[in-house]
Amino acid sequence: LWIAGDGGGIGGALNAEREGCLAALDVLASLDIETPDALGWERQALQHARHRDLEARRLLETLFRLPVDWLDLQPEDTLICRCESVSRGEVEHAIAQGAAGPNQLKAFTRCGMGPCQGRQCGESIARLLARRTSQPLDTIGYYHIRPPVHSVTLGELASQQDT
Repeated sequence: LWIAGDGGGIGGALNAEREGCLAALDVLASLDIETPDALGWERQALQHARHRDLEARRLLETLFRLPVDWLDLQPEDTLICRCESVSRGEVEHAIAQGAAGPNQLKAFTRCGMGPCQGRQCGESIARLLARRTSQPLDTIGYYHIRPPVHSVTLGELASQQDT
């Protein structure tokens, strides 16, 4: 199984292109298809550039991390879940009514049930819960992701005939 691009981690368009090339080279190698020696050097250049770009990602995440109390400073009508149009005030009300975890908040407010499946609001929900319940962020947990797809085993994928 090869994953390239933002499905494997946010790295940008150039990095996704590099990962696609690296995945293609791995596929060729797994099929015992020989590639010219020049591609071996190309692989090293791609891996080096990929590593360099992903190192910058750590810096960006550190520089642009939200302050712990950032959500507290926002007005109550600030949208926490854009997909379901749920405001910070609605989330705070649900927490006050006893929603003790992300999945209960999902049931109370629909946060995390939209097209993004909580990818945009999940961290904000966890932060609000942690601050309101005085628990460490690590103990709050995250949504149980239930994508709108049917799960398929690797065995089923492997047994598929080419069409």
